[in-house]
Amino acid sequence: MIAQGVLVRVNVAETDQISKGQVVKLTTAAVTAPIVEHLSEAGYLTHGAAEGFTLDVTVAFYDSGNYIGMAKTARIGMDFVLADAAGDTVRNWHADCTHRTAFNMESTAKRNATAVAACLDELAQGAVKVIHGAP
Repeated sequence: MIAQGVLVRVNVAETDQISKGQVVKLTTAAVTAPIVEHLSEAGYLTHGAAEGFTLDVTVAFYDSGNYIGMAKTARIGMDFVLADAAGDTVRNWHADCTHRTAFNMESTAKRNATAVAACLDELAQGAVKVIHGAP
């Protein structure tokens, strides 16, 4: 278990290639923000000069959902590698998310963005649970 108060830096690999042709462009900031938010809420430090852990995140696949149609379904898969201060891998894992946003009166692009944001949040919450339980 990694104790609260420990530094966990988050590094997200570039996402430009994976976002090509998608309704919602996925940026490194969009991937990083919910992870940092949930780490902070769980009592971990995410910035600073202290020695700590590094979480490397790579988006393995991404589909922000079709533009056409009423309901929108986003699919995201991420690879995570948690390393200690020496750079040794503590744990690595893969997680997938599929989130469907039902039809509502929002614009098509907003429905797509809502589905993507829900997936990013779910994946971030899952990552924090894994980090908290890591040896």
